[in-house]
Amino acid sequence: MSLQRRLTTAAKRLVMPELQAERILQRRSVEPPQPVVSAGPPAPIPDAKPLTEGQNAGMGLKLFHETGYSSILMPGETRVGLHPGWLVLAASLWTGFAANVALWRAMAGTAGALGPALATGLLVAGSTAALLSLLGWRKTLKPAAILVLLAAGLVAASIWSKALPVDASLLSQKPSSLVVPSWASFLRWQVLAALAGLGLVPAIWVWRAHLRRLPAGQQLGVNVLGLSAGLAAAAAGAYLLGDVPL
Repeated sequence: MSLQRRLTTAAKRLVMPELQAERILQRRSVEPPQPVVSAGPPAPIPDAKPLTEGQNAGMGLKLFHETGYSSILMPGETRVGLHPGWLVLAASLWTGFAANVALWRAMAGTAGALGPALATGLLVAGSTAALLSLLGWRKTLKPAAILVLLAAGLVAASIWSKALPVDASLLSQKPSSLVVPSWASFLRWQVLAALAGLGLVPAIWVWRAHLRRLPAGQQLGVNVLGLSAGLAAAAAGAYLLGDVPL
């Protein structure tokens, strides 16, 4: 009997936890859920003051610097904007070839040959590149390029309106007669269009262009390279101009 009681007691101990768990689950499924009673609105956070406009700007600037986006705009970075060398090259080519009256006439077949016109353009472009490379620093490059482009537009409009030949006889002309067109020519829309297209539009483009800020050593190397290339191009143009028959 003692053995039988022991077995019965052990069986009850094994079965009772499962029965109790099943009864608890049945009671929970039968009982309706109790509504949650709110204790009231949440308490306001103490000392929570709205940020002023200056504080918002300060936090935005701090986030701007901490996230690394400011690194592309800091002085000395070279990843944003137009390289100064490209600006020198564009202004030089525009001055030597776009504002080249001799090239216009040669392409139109009205006067002159194409060879001397191209040689003249190479001479002017090389000289312009050398000049802008000497002034290729951040504070002087843009003003110098704007003055060169405006002067090229004025000279081209003056030579074209006065029908001056593009040869050695231009050296005997007064600088004022080369730079300033005749006052009567300003009444012609062609002269005004030439001035605007050859001088004013590229000058505005240079003024609005965003240039890269190069370190001093790298900028010096770019200036030296531009000066050397400009002098070489000017020398080649002068040689071709003297070798090509007019």
